[in-house]
This record gives sequence, structure tokens and C-alpha cells, in this order.
Amino acid sequence: QASPNPEQAGGVPTTSVLPSLRLAMPTEVLEGALAVVRNGRKAFRANNTPVTRLFSDEELSSLQEAFAAAQRGDGLAGFVELQALCSQLGSDLEADHLQELLVTSGLA
Repeated sequence: QASPNPEQAGGVPTTSVLPSLRLAMPTEVLEGALAVVRNGRKAFRANNTPVTRLFSDEELSSLQEAFAAAQRGDGLAGFVELQALCSQLGSDLEADHLQELLVTSGLA
């Protein structure tokens, strides 16, 4: 075995002590991070969550009635019908925003 080097320093001298660090607003940081993650997974959750967990029975019934009134003779609803349906449900969407929602949801 090699002999220890007597010139080698034995330990690291302590020259200063750093204060402990903490987040100034940990709750806000955590809530902000969770909001970013939830927003990023919103489309996935909407596509994979059963409709009965998203809406109550009364809300589902109202949505079905509103869609039945808005649909065309072939049982489908086009862009114009969807825009009218949103307006009827109290959500006036600009055409560009509705188009973006349809593309994001994979319906356009």
C-alpha cells in the first residue's frame, strides 16, 4: 500500500456558512406547476373521462336536447349549427376560436 502524502490537506476548511434556502411562496409555486400540468393534460382528460363524470344527468339531458334542436336532417351538426348551439348555451364563440376548438379536439 502507498504511504499517505503528508503535503495533502487533511480536510476542507470551513470558511463560511450558507444560509438555508426556502421558497418565498411554496403554495403558489406548487399551485402554478399543477395548473400547468393540468392544462397540458386537459385534452387527454376530456377524451378519456366518461361523460357521466364530466356532467350531471340534468346537464347531459339539456345538452342532448340542445343538440337535437341544432342538428341537421342527417343527424349531424356542421360549423354553423355548432356555433348556434354554443350561442344558445350561453357561450358566444368567435368563428376562429370555435375552429381552433374543433381542431384541438380532433373533430375538424
